[in-house]
Amino acid sequence: MPNTEELPILSYDELYYEPQPQSRLLSLPTEIRLEIYYHLLILPSDLPPSLRTLAGRNHLSSYLYKLSSSSSDHPNPADALIHPQILATCRQCCEEAIPILYKCNTFTAHPSLLTSLPSLPPLQKSITSSRVLCMIRRWHVQVRLDCDPRYSRDQVTQAFSAAEELEVECWQAMYGGADPLAVLGKFAGVRGVRRVTVKGSMGADWIKRMEQSMRKPVKEVGNANVEEGDWGVVEREVVGGGRCYELWTNGGR
Repeated sequence: MPNTEELPILSYDELYYEPQPQSRLLSLPTEIRLEIYYHLLILPSDLPPSLRTLAGRNHLSSYLYKLSSSSSDHPNPADALIHPQILATCRQCCEEAIPILYKCNTFTAHPSLLTSLPSLPPLQKSITSSRVLCMIRRWHVQVRLDCDPRYSRDQVTQAFSAAEELEVECWQAMYGGADPLAVLGKFAGVRGVRRVTVKGSMGADWIKRMEQSMRKPVKEVGNANVEEGDWGVVEREVVGGGRCYELWTNGGR
């Protein structure tokens, strides 16, 4: 299992730095140093999609990580990791590279606490520092449609509005076994997202409506009837244009 050290935070006073009267890294031009930080601190784009999916569902164990990584282009799972140790070299490196780490990577939101306890797969430890949570602008969130959500619409709106990037991955134990409006309606107030991707076990009309809604400017959040009005027209078009099968009402029969 690769090293899963906790991501560093802005607690400079707790770190001890060796004196560096002559640093080859700091003697480089700023543009070159930033390129080095990008290579060390940003996850590659060809990571297995299953890593983020498993992490979003709280299923990313060491065993599953090895299985997921074995199918990627990286022969050694450790090659796919970022290297945050560079931030502990000195205060200047930390100040220059911290924004790259937290602003340029896509973090996985917690299934119930959302952006209050995110993680960065394949690193398994969650991030708790409020100093860096405000820097994260790219999110991936798993939404289970056949379970009651453990968050409110206001919490979702506050968490994801004005994000740089948001990927919503919907899933359920049995396709057509839930009414998506009960859960996805919590996202009806999200606005101002620059790039939105919605995917999973849901109809094309739902995906189009959600993406268009979340791209609207933040000033349009104030519609109290958006959940029932804007999204209600596609509520019955999720499965073949008909009504969803109510699994819990019919007892799975």
